Amino acid sequence: MAKFPITGEDLRPKATERGLELLPVVAKSLMSHASLDETRVALTGLGIDGGGEAAWLVAADGSRLIRMPIAGKVPDGVALVIPASEVKAAILRAEAGDVVGRGTQGATLIVIPWCKPTSLKFPPVSQVVPRDTGRGSADSEIPSFNPHYLAEAAKVADSFQRAARLGPALSITLGSMGGGLDPVRYDVNYNRTTIAQIVIMPVRVNPASLPATHVYKPVAPVEYTEERAEAPERPKRERKTRAAKSKPDSETAHIRAEAA
Repeated sequence: MAKFPITGEDLRPKATERGLELLPVVAKSLMSHASLDETRVALTGLGIDGGGEAAWLVAADGSRLIRMPIAGKVPDGVALVIPASEVKAAILRAEAGDVVGRGTQGATLIVIPWCKPTSLKFPPVSQVVPRDTGRGSADSEIPSFNPHYLAEAAKVADSFQRAARLGPALSITLGSMGGGLDPVRYDVNYNRTTIAQIVIMPVRVNPASLPATHVYKPVAPVEYTEERAEAPERPKRERKTRAAKSKPDSETAHIRAEAA
């Protein structure tokens, strides 16, 4: 991770003795990538990946993640999972006017206090973050992923840019795209330094593994004409007229004459 002086607002979370200091917009951007599944408690908050001066503040939901390098040294013996309640409480305190500090350009800072270690463990997200391989991808290897996640990444970059105030322009670059079933990494760059990495997991469906019945095969178009088939003719029934029905035959007339 290259180190350059940041001329605008320092967007990185900072480790201090009392806790993590960061901008409210950074905390909100991180929490927008956290999970909403209450059965996965660790993923509903923030995690600290690594330790010492090489730690990252991470939020993930199983399909994507965002991580930011932490400036300063994370103390030993603190919890590596920050509950969502602590993050939301710090944001609410700042919105209520409880200012605990100011950034380099006068922006309001919030402090998320360190927590005591618990049994909660954050997944080892560093294992799924793709590294720079220097290898391109063929068209057949471009992964498929939810485009909504990329739109959210653009919103994060936009909020960071507005929070940076008079800082230099911020950009998003494609950091790594290994293959069709590999994660995609986008880097958020600020002042020639990567201040955040957004990783999107692909849709893990390999078309080659699908059965032949699931493979799309083009069908020849059906030609329709305006000609209508004529209805079959119904057989004509012989109908007797009323005169024929009322006219008695000769045998019936003979019986009636004898009876009279």
